Amino acid sequence: MNNIISTNGSSAYGIYLFTSSNSNISSNTIIINGSSGYGIYLNTGSNSNTLQSNTITTSNTNGWGIYLISSSNSNISSNTITTSGSTGYGIYFYSSSGNNATNNKINATGTNADGVYIFSNSDNNILNLNNISKSGRDGIRVEGSTNERNNITANIILNSTGSGIFINNTKTASQLIQSNNISYSSNFSILLSNASNITI
Repeated sequence: MNNIISTNGSSAYGIYLFTSSNSNISSNTIIINGSSGYGIYLNTGSNSNTLQSNTITTSNTNGWGIYLISSSNSNISSNTITTSGSTGYGIYFYSSSGNNATNNKINATGTNADGVYIFSNSDNNILNLNNISKSGRDGIRVEGSTNERNNITANIILNSTGSGIFINNTKTASQLIQSNNISYSSNFSILLSNASNITI
C-alpha cells in the first residue's frame, strides 16, 4: 500500500502474484516504461484479491495495466489506468471468471489498444460504472466462443477509434449490455459479429 514502483526493462512487472489469494493491493503508483510490461499481473489461481485505488501507467508497446490469467473472483475498483503504447490494454481477462471491475478510469490511446479485453473462457465477469475516456481500438472487447454471461452495465465509453463495445465470435454465449453511455466512437457504438444470445 502507498508504494511507488517504476520499471524500465522489457517484460517487466510492477506487482506479480502467482497462486496467491486474498491479498489487498491498494493505493500504489506503478509506472511501466519498457515494452511488454504489466502494471499488476495475477497468474494461475490468484483468486479473490482486491485491486483498489492504484494509479498505473504503461508507455511502451504491448503494455497491460491489469492482467488476469486463470485467476477469478477478484474486485478491481477505483483504479486509474493509462496506456499509451501500441497494443495496450487497460484491463485484460484471459480465462478468468467471476471478477468485478467497477468504477475504474481507463485511457488507452495506442493503436490497437482496448480499454477492457475479455478473452477465452472468461465467464460471469462484471464491468460496471467504468469510465473509458479513450481507446485506440475498442472501449470494451469480448472475444471468443467460450466467454459466457459477462455483464457490461452503466459504463461511460468515449472516443473509441473502433467500437465502443465489440462482441466478436461469441457464437451462442450470452452477454448482457445495459445502461451504458457510449459517445464519439469512430465506427460503431455497439458491434456484434458472429454473436448470439446478446441482451442489449
